[in-house]
Amino acid sequence: MTKLLHYGFHPWTTGVHFAESAEVQGWRVLASRPGDHIRVSKQPNLDGYVWIDSGSYPLDAHKSPAPTCGYLIDVHLNRTIHLLQAAVFDIVFIAQKDYLDEFRSVNPNTYWLPLAAPASFITAEREPSIEVGFVGNVRPNSRRERVLEALEKRFTMNDWRRN
Repeated sequence: MTKLLHYGFHPWTTGVHFAESAEVQGWRVLASRPGDHIRVSKQPNLDGYVWIDSGSYPLDAHKSPAPTCGYLIDVHLNRTIHLLQAAVFDIVFIAQKDYLDEFRSVNPNTYWLPLAAPASFITAEREPSIEVGFVGNVRPNSRRERVLEALEKRFTMNDWRRN
């Protein structure tokens, strides 16, 4: 039997961090291109499926005979789509705790799983003078960029422009 971890590959996506651990545990890992979707019910000898939100999608997770799990990362963005996605999995994890009740109304088996970092990041040396840190994506000319620029004028920050 096979456990499958599936995510859409980007070098900076959450799935990359999970993939390393899954492979060590003997899981099959499928890193597909964004927009390449798979049929979970067609995966041979499947005894567990985990999907990490990142651009590729399981088209028929609700038809899988194996238990399915979805980890929805940015539920505060595109919430309508994420709520629809939450309905098709046996168990759902979301990264933003503030939305737990809303997602539980769609799927009672929804739990908070905050984003984490690999041990190599946790043990990295840091500058003690950083007052405000930001990790995430910033689109040019967006509200987020304007907020970060305003914060940067008042506080010592990490280099949030770096990918």
